[in-house]
Amino acid sequence: MHHRRAVSLVVLAAAVLVACGRTTYVRIRHPLQVGQVDPNSVPFEHTREERRRRLPPGTLVDEAQLLVLNPEQICVRVTVWSTDLEPQRSDFRGYRIALLNDRSDLENTSAQIQLEQPRVGQYQGIRRVYRGGYRTTATSHTYTVTQQPAVLCFPNQGFVTPSTTHLTLELEDAGAGNRINFEWDFDSSVAAPPQG
Repeated sequence: MHHRRAVSLVVLAAAVLVACGRTTYVRIRHPLQVGQVDPNSVPFEHTREERRRRLPPGTLVDEAQLLVLNPEQICVRVTVWSTDLEPQRSDFRGYRIALLNDRSDLENTSAQIQLEQPRVGQYQGIRRVYRGGYRTTATSHTYTVTQQPAVLCFPNQGFVTPSTTHLTLELEDAGAGNRINFEWDFDSSVAAPPQG
């Protein structure tokens, strides 16, 4: 009996975490120590939205890939999705874009944005239309889904050093309530300096 209750609590906790969103991350060797960026991909999956709209798995995925990390610059390719019902979601100009590192008092907001060719697909799903109060009606809808990639480059100039243990890219659109975090954790043989 106690075992079933414990399993139920674990499942409930996992469901709450998924519902609230999360930071997705990947672990790679530290690029400044090994002289290259290892292959990496950080997907941010929106499975709840896909289920709600009855879209195929993998339709609504934001993704980031660290391309360059050297003493001069940091470049990341980011892909953000949008639909015909929310086209502004893939407009990078609507986001506050920042890089964060080990130090909570530092951020790098000097992104140069280079848009790449978007990919567009159509998928049959459902759309929930609110009828007032708590009533909704599900209607068939053909979603036009756009995947908009862009390369974001930031000056490094000491923002990431050989002792940095992680890097976070944060995209925040406060107006629409969207916040997407991608994180790279670095395997490092250099000890981080004490924080003061």
